[in-house]
Order: sequence, then structure tokens, then C-alpha cells
Amino acid sequence: MNSVLDFDFFPLGSRGPSTRCASAEPQSVDASEDATQFRCTPGDTERLLVSVMKAPTIMLLHDHVRIEVHQRLRDLCHPTCVARFIGYYFKIWHLNCRIVHRPSFGFETCDESLILAVMFMGVMYSPDATERLAASYVIEHVESYIFSCLSSPSPTKGHCQDESDGASGDEREFQIVQAAFTMVITLFWTGVGVQKRRAATELFDIVVEVREVCVYFEVWQHVMTRHIPESALARSHDFCAIF
Repeated sequence: MNSVLDFDFFPLGSRGPSTRCASAEPQSVDASEDATQFRCTPGDTERLLVSVMKAPTIMLLHDHVRIEVHQRLRDLCHPTCVARFIGYYFKIWHLNCRIVHRPSFGFETCDESLILAVMFMGVMYSPDATERLAASYVIEHVESYIFSCLSSPSPTKGHCQDESDGASGDEREFQIVQAAFTMVITLFWTGVGVQKRRAATELFDIVVEVREVCVYFEVWQHVMTRHIPESALARSHDFCAIF
């Protein structure tokens, strides 16, 4: 890959993650209009919770810590909260960098890893410090879950959703790359020193390695070895352009 991620891309005064942190008091944001576009059911958000609780890092926790993580995740994964956090993402971050395709974004079309990545970047824009701190407390486990999907020999199976809802295996693999890239940015923006360094080096390198073998990037580079529907190419256009 010829390009690299410039972690100083956003200038001072922009609304991008590089100028803000999870503990800072953000500008007041009205995401109610955006949130109405991303309605989700308790079943949808319960699946998010169950997925994160399967993260490798959670398996290493003592029982009392695991219970605390579970409770904070449950609070964050309330349907109205998830919709609101996704609204924050599209209201602010999406204006800086269109990583995902907004018109087709939803529980019916996206892998759980991508929903989680968008949600956890969005919560960092919440005016509620309690929500931001809760997200910071559990974000390493969300990272662990997403990158376990990314590094799996078959990313579309196991942790992640199956293909019964219409998305191809190749598209799901692409969505997991999108999720991992989004998580790299969120960790670099909100994380402590160790998290920032890991995001900018180790985790980003993993995303780049997977990007090299992802068929969606092959198509973007005009290596037309497989057929991908035009609608799917539209969903991948902006993200491919970043790389």
C-alpha cells in the first residue's frame, strides 16, 4: 500500500477526533434527527452485548470485573442509546471522513462489528460525561472483539453474523475492515498513551495487512476477478478511496 494514515490530518479547530478527548466536555450536539433513522430493537442491541462479551480480553477478567463490564455495556447498549450514539457519529464524524455508506447502514445490512465501531466512536461525542467514561471503560473489549473477527481465518463466521440477511461473505469481510479502521481512529483519539501507540502502529498495521487481501479493494483497484454488485461497490466507494 502506498498511502499511510496521517494521524495529524485534522487541523486544530476541526470537529475531528484529533482535537478532542473522551474526558473533555464536547459541544452540545442534537442527534435526535439522525437517531430516528437508526431505530433498533432490544434484540438487535442484545446481540451487540452478547458479541462483545465473547471478546478474548473479557475471558481473562475476574468474575467481579466481568460483571462490571457487562453492566456498563448493557447500559450503553440500550436501544435508544445505540440509536443516539450512531446519530452522533453521522452528525459529526461522518462530515470529516465517510468511512461507511450512510444510506445502507443498519442492523439489517451491517455486521455487528461495524455497528459497534460506529456506536463507540459516536458515544465519544456524547454531551454526557458518564456515557463517555463508561465507553472508555469497556472500549478495549470492543476492540478485542472487532479484531478477533478481523484476524479470524473466516471473518464471516463464528463471532460475526451469517450471510442469511443478504450481505455476501466478501462484503462482510469488508465491513469488518471498516470496523477495525474506525476503531483505530477512536482509540487514537480517546485512548491513553498505550492505546494510542497500539492504534497507530500494531492495530493499524493489522488493518493494512487485511486490506491487501480484501476482494473489495481488489475491485477498487480494477482487479476484476470476482463479481460484486454495483450497489455494494457504491457502499465501498468512499472507504476504498481513503486507502
